Amino acid sequence: MDINQDAFLNLLEADIILHEGDYILNTNLTVIETPGHTQGSICLYGESEHILFSGDTIFFEGIGRADLPGGDEQTLINSIKEKILILPKDTRIFPGHGPLTSIERELKGNPFIN
Repeated sequence: MDINQDAFLNLLEADIILHEGDYILNTNLTVIETPGHTQGSICLYGESEHILFSGDTIFFEGIGRADLPGGDEQTLINSIKEKILILPKDTRIFPGHGPLTSIERELKGNPFIN
C-alpha cells in the first residue's frame, strides 16, 4: 500500500476559493495564482514588505512536486517564471519547506528555472 496515494482519496473541498489579486482579510497579502504543484496552488505576496509565502511552488534552489492531482511541471515552471520571478529581486521567499531564499537567489541558482 502506498500511503501517498491513499492520502489523496480524502481531499476536502475548500471553504473559500481565492483568486488572483484577492487580499487576505486584515492583511496586505495579495493572492497570486500559481498552478502547477496542484491545480489550485497560490502564493501570498506582501508588496510593501517584499515578501512571498510560496508554499510548495518554489523552494531554495528547487520547485514543488508536480505529480499530485492537477499538477503539471510545465505549468508550474510557467507560473514561477511569469508570476514569481517578475517580483522585485529583493523579495524574500518563505517556502513551505526548507530555508528562506529570495527572487535574486533563485534567478541565479535555481536549476529548475534556468
